[in-house]
Amino acid sequence: MWQWRGMFDLIPLPPAWPVYVSQAEASAHRTVARRAPADRSGVSTRRLRRAGRDRADAYPWGDAAPSSAHGVFDFASWDPEPAGSHPAGRSAWGVDDLVGNGWEWTSTPFAPFAGFRPMASYPEYSADFFDGEHFVMKGASPATARELIRPPFRNWFRARYPYSLRDVPLREGRAMSVRSASSALAQAEAAKEFAADVQYYLTLQPRQLPSRYLYDGLGSALFDAICRLP
Repeated sequence: MWQWRGMFDLIPLPPAWPVYVSQAEASAHRTVARRAPADRSGVSTRRLRRAGRDRADAYPWGDAAPSSAHGVFDFASWDPEPAGSHPAGRSAWGVDDLVGNGWEWTSTPFAPFAGFRPMASYPEYSADFFDGEHFVMKGASPATARELIRPPFRNWFRARYPYSLRDVPLREGRAMSVRSASSALAQAEAAKEFAADVQYYLTLQPRQLPSRYLYDGLGSALFDAICRLP
């Protein structure tokens, strides 16, 4: 029997909940709408310019400030809820959960906007990830603070990192089966990438390795073991 590993317990897999996947898994799944949508210069296509207005709505549901009626965010729940549980947050296109219940992948590599300048007090916050290997996510997860829910805000992760609250919009409302992305081909590509990075970074002084390699198979197994602790 398939199970969902929640924050505090294992429960039978809820078929109506969103499926959290890596970007690689989402891209590999054949029911994805050709590819994940692109991030349009920080303004998501989830926003709609209604007839007679000269600007887009601030949020998928309109201009009303985000509240618990609009979706699963702002730490309202430790886990997701069934898709479509918040009809007040439904977009003008009739799409549910564009904000909340899980970040949504885009096909856009995480990169600076024109005129970007690092924040002096925390320059590495985003600049270290402008490497072509991290992809933009939009929306919000159950663990996203309400203050961060605004159209220009972007989150990002590596394509193969499995432990985050993110999903992908589908063309058809069918259940997903995404484990095929952990194929031998994907593993071979990751090994090739790792070998190239080791060869390069160990030539630097001082020698170094990117911190993203803390998230390898052994690191993932350790994370799993920690999550099973009483």
